[in-house]
Amino acid sequence: MTETLNPYQAPQGDLDAGVFAEGEVALFKASTRIGRLRYLSRACTFGIFSYLALGITAGIAAAVGGVIAAVFWLLFAAIVIGVFAVSIIFGIQRLHDLNQSGWLILLNFIPIANLVMMIFLIFVPGTQGVNKWGHKPPANTTKHWVGALLPFIGIFVIGILAAISIPAYQDYIERSQSQETIDWSE
Repeated sequence: MTETLNPYQAPQGDLDAGVFAEGEVALFKASTRIGRLRYLSRACTFGIFSYLALGITAGIAAAVGGVIAAVFWLLFAAIVIGVFAVSIIFGIQRLHDLNQSGWLILLNFIPIANLVMMIFLIFVPGTQGVNKWGHKPPANTTKHWVGALLPFIGIFVIGILAAISIPAYQDYIERSQSQETIDWSE
């Protein structure tokens, strides 16, 4: 059998070789990669839930006394440590997407460097394709967009409500104080 070489024939080999594959994204695994939007979404969503948990725990601890308050303050400390650890993991995952070492997350503890690091993590695009820490993360879904934008929409709505309710409350206070000065005995 003779094989003829046709220069116009499509190649027979597997040309993909995994370059366009997408890696897994684990929530609490520091060895994976996450993109900018997923990082922002996780940070915002996790921040909201952790602040709620911290506020409820601190409120209960302040309202009760004795041993029960001490237990809630210990729970508060455990939540703070957990929030700290998860925030570090999210930062390491984002640094891995940028093809950087996770040890750079320690720059968050240096005062001006943490601002630069925050801007770097949020605005610099990740490595396209495969890098030292695996394949690129999967494409973002609607839940990631909602998770990233919801806190900003919430702040906007709270601002509007405050702009409406503060003057209305001030007017209510002024009217109630003027009613107190009227002498009804006459």
